[in-house]
Amino acid sequence: MTSQQLPAELRVILSSIRMLLERRNFDEAALLLAAHTPTLLDDGRASEVATLLAAFPAEQIDENCDLMYITGLVRARMGQLDDALNLLERAYHSFLVARQDVTQAVKAGLAIVDLYFRQDNVRAAHHYLHDVIEPFIQNGSLDDLRLHGQFYLYLADISPDYGKLAATVDYCQRAYAVYQTVQDIAGQCRALTRMASALVHLGNYVEAEAKLEVAKACFRMGKLGVLAWLRILNAELHLYWYQGRLRQAMQVGHEYLAKADQIEHSNFRVYARILLGNLARAAGDFAAAEAWYASTRTVVDEIGYQRHAPWVDVQLAWLYILQERLSEARLLLHASLRSADLGEAMSYQVGLAVVNLIEGEVRVAERLLRDSVEFYMESGDELSASAIRFYLTLALWHQGRTDEALSQLTAALRWMAQRNIDTFPHWWHPQLVSNVCIHALSADLYTDLVERMFTYQLGAAGVQVLQRNTQHQNPNVQLHTQRILRLIAGRDAHELDHLADTPSRRVLTTLLQNGKLRRERFHELETELTTAPKRRKPNPTALAVFGLYVNGSSREEIAAQVGCSVANVRNYITLVYRRFGLSHSRSNSREERRRQLVQLARARGYI
Repeated sequence: MTSQQLPAELRVILSSIRMLLERRNFDEAALLLAAHTPTLLDDGRASEVATLLAAFPAEQIDENCDLMYITGLVRARMGQLDDALNLLERAYHSFLVARQDVTQAVKAGLAIVDLYFRQDNVRAAHHYLHDVIEPFIQNGSLDDLRLHGQFYLYLADISPDYGKLAATVDYCQRAYAVYQTVQDIAGQCRALTRMASALVHLGNYVEAEAKLEVAKACFRMGKLGVLAWLRILNAELHLYWYQGRLRQAMQVGHEYLAKADQIEHSNFRVYARILLGNLARAAGDFAAAEAWYASTRTVVDEIGYQRHAPWVDVQLAWLYILQERLSEARLLLHASLRSADLGEAMSYQVGLAVVNLIEGEVRVAERLLRDSVEFYMESGDELSASAIRFYLTLALWHQGRTDEALSQLTAALRWMAQRNIDTFPHWWHPQLVSNVCIHALSADLYTDLVERMFTYQLGAAGVQVLQRNTQHQNPNVQLHTQRILRLIAGRDAHELDHLADTPSRRVLTTLLQNGKLRRERFHELETELTTAPKRRKPNPTALAVFGLYVNGSSREEIAAQVGCSVANVRNYITLVYRRFGLSHSRSNSREERRRQLVQLARARGYI
């Protein structure tokens, strides 16, 4: 993007700065550049600001507080965080003491807060907000209302870490009102985006989506920069993920990644990768998830934001829990908890509780889960509290405390049913959640919601749990499980409507119904085994051969079921091996190659 593509107002300002520099009127040039540097940086113009800075005499940087401030902002954007912090602190004190300019001092102070947030140093950000900036807000000495709005947005950012998620929406509303008063379209966009993000975390998806639409309108009207769009993409990705709309979330995630990578030293590069890892994990593509987490750690190391490392490790630990790599998960969780603040600890220890629950340490699990439920309830984060109650239900059930277990489960399902929520993003363990849902069916609790969870969210793990309970001792559970399995059969038949009614399609229907192929990854499997060279048309025979072969059927059995010759089955198996990158080797037996294929298929979430 060239300078000609800048808004006309900014082009005029840049031209004025260059003219002042040519006249060697450095103080006025610095004052004008300082006023507009944040806008230029939000538009991805760090290199242009750096070029203008280079036109000032070197000694001016140490003498002029405006230039200290500008240089600090540019260094922060370029990832030189220690230098940036030093310059911004000097600028803050110089503005306040030497120039007695409260407005510029607060701008520098808020830039320091932003820097602490980028370093994930919540304690330091909290100190600066409340002990340094807030007095200027309270005593009426700060006239610039835009800075009031910025202050409220940082309070919104910090509130969840101190157990006050519900307060986030209030702070965003205050910020939005301020920005409306001063007709600041960029501020309105940011407040609406942050509000939408908070509403997503609170489980209020309808209102979150509405706020995002208005934020997008503000973005278009204000012709805002890449950072504003990245914030919108972040909120939109979370919305789709929380709703279980994984394909849409993936599409947004890849756009998010492409935009984030345009800004070399940016937390968004970390966020985009870790979220893509979480989406792959949710879709059952464990190999891709692990690769995304490794990529995230690489970027964390590149940009030097090591405080993000425990957060990445906790996401990886949940992947290990799903893969039954419990010792590795336990080690990562303990290591992450060593440096966690209160909010982080309450989140991280849920994973540790589930590890203990699976390994039979139910009293330890119960204690950790109760502490986290209490924290999230006080915070106003009932979505997280409801998710944790599922595992607390199991911990109590294993101890024979049925009434307490049902009380916890009722609270979780009631809250979810009232908001039409049938999944949760964090701590989603399909097998354990399916087991809890069987208890709900047994107790006749919110059976309509449980049906939806099994039908649309719990996937192959849910099908397997249902099949194990078709002969449950409770006749109501038998009836419910059989009915849900019929619902799933109808759902899967509908999903295969684009395929002709052939023996291969009937095989695929059975494999999907029995959970031997995972419905949530079937679209991706179709794409992987497409055979048409020009048209991306699914091949049902290749899909059926794959499904039967990885589930142990012989070539002869496959030929009989799909209605083709054994020679054709052999050709399809060769195609499958080639698509999965398993070339023929004399050192590998047929069974060894099949075992490798099964491992790959499981890692990619297809079976």
